Amino acid sequence: MRSMVKIELGSKIWLCLALVSLVQYNSADETTAEGDPLLVQTEYGLLRGVHIDEGKEVRAFLGIPYAAPPIGKFRWQSPQKQKSWDGVYMANEQPVGCPQKCGHIEPEYACPSRNSESCLYLDVYTPRYANSKSNLPVMVWLHGGNFQSGGAGVILYDARYIANISQVVVVSINYRLGALGFMVTSDGDDRLTGNYGFLDQQAALRFVRDNIANFGGNPNSVTLFGQSAGAQSIAVHLISEESKSLFNQAILMSDPFTIPYQSPSRAAKLGDRVAELLGCLPADVKCLRAKPADEVLKQSKEAAADMIYPEVPLQKFELWNPNIDSTIVPGDPLTAFQTGNFWRKPMIVGTISEECVIYIYKLWDTSPTLTEVSTFLFVVFQDWEVVHRVLETYVIDSKVDLRDPISVGCTDYIFGCSSRNVSRAAHYAGALVYHYIFDHAFSFHEGWGPHLTTCYGRVCHGGDLPFTFHSAPLGGFDYTSSELRLTNSILSYFGNFAYTGNPNNNMWSNNTIDTYGHWPEYLQANDWPSMVLRTPENQVQHRYREDMCNMWDEIGYNKEHNSLEAIFKIFKQLFKL
Repeated sequence: MRSMVKIELGSKIWLCLALVSLVQYNSADETTAEGDPLLVQTEYGLLRGVHIDEGKEVRAFLGIPYAAPPIGKFRWQSPQKQKSWDGVYMANEQPVGCPQKCGHIEPEYACPSRNSESCLYLDVYTPRYANSKSNLPVMVWLHGGNFQSGGAGVILYDARYIANISQVVVVSINYRLGALGFMVTSDGDDRLTGNYGFLDQQAALRFVRDNIANFGGNPNSVTLFGQSAGAQSIAVHLISEESKSLFNQAILMSDPFTIPYQSPSRAAKLGDRVAELLGCLPADVKCLRAKPADEVLKQSKEAAADMIYPEVPLQKFELWNPNIDSTIVPGDPLTAFQTGNFWRKPMIVGTISEECVIYIYKLWDTSPTLTEVSTFLFVVFQDWEVVHRVLETYVIDSKVDLRDPISVGCTDYIFGCSSRNVSRAAHYAGALVYHYIFDHAFSFHEGWGPHLTTCYGRVCHGGDLPFTFHSAPLGGFDYTSSELRLTNSILSYFGNFAYTGNPNNNMWSNNTIDTYGHWPEYLQANDWPSMVLRTPENQVQHRYREDMCNMWDEIGYNKEHNSLEAIFKIFKQLFKL
């Protein structure tokens, strides 16, 4: 009851501020330097953005450098301070992405068209009326891509619609990826320690704190939202001391909590192999920094293809993720939530209904045999009792394409049930939590691109992104009337949450509950309700996949095993991805 009173009061305050800012904007003289809505002062100097959309409803400031280029001696270092510039910086072009190989398991339009090692840029989108006195909530987007691909300046993550429809300031950032962002080596006083991409995110959040007010944003009302690796990053921000004061709320979309983060020793094993392939000693950082970024990327892919960790088989699916160094990344996020060692900030946590289809269909081109599935499960769990239990639960008919039931089990284990576990742990620890399931296969199948025909008609990992950003029209696709309602509901819920910490408190009209349905808080007293986002209507479902998730909770997540030489060859054969 106390939190609801605060939310209602906050809602009224935000509404008043927004109305005041509208009056202030309408009275501004746009023909003067002070009244130029596209000219913004930052700590590094003036920059000029652009109006986008036919009605010029949104201001966009694109490709803003938030840190110095991480090149030369700054490669594999903490992000360095950006130098001030003279004159006016033209922030009118989408930034390059960080070095990557993208396009094989990502939806269409998720990949940057250009890449460069000089890539620490961010984009800012605001409503047209926003000015330095608007004090609008800020939403900071952290993209996914397995910590190896993606970027701010892509069509899929164009935030013009969120800024306009939800009336918020949206920031989308690049951060270093793959070996250039997360490489660790084992030797030398100047050895690589990894987590550079995560440090980039913190640097971008400090830029937001220090500069966003001049764009019209409130630095004391920052909501992080991110998908997949972006959601994993947010989970780390929720346990990081340095991040605590840099944001206020969080939306975690499709976080694979079950996939373990690297230990420093495992990460160094991979990094040392990259150094070897580059012709450098692991301790010779000067040699490593002299190698072209493209060569680092190439050899890191080669090293990752051969890397096997029998003690943590699921690590194979995400080799270039943060390592638990006890300082920057203090621990494993799932364990931190289970033990209450996280910041109690309001959060939305959710997954989609067929997360694993992409990965299981990539693992097997055709239906595996029951023996192959059993062997695969034994490699993961190294416990025949668990294998039999999983098979009895999911493989009801061995004559069907076994990729489908295994995709269901994988979705439960890696995404859905571990996220449920975290959501309940967060609630029990005193955090305000809202939970959702996205369950709609979009009608514009070509949006998956030519590499992911498997996902036509499926709710694959990433299938919620064109609805979160309302960005399908920018790729040349049209929503059905039901899909238009779905995307508008998500923008409404997330926008309301950014304003008030409650997805139901609509700032611009009083009809969210009537229009899209009331989204209850995720707590036991409410019988654990999840908002199922689907067409033709959203609906609340209680105790989503209760029996399955109870089983996985009992089996446990993030298990480590003894290194078993006997399964080494089997593991290597199965995971030639």
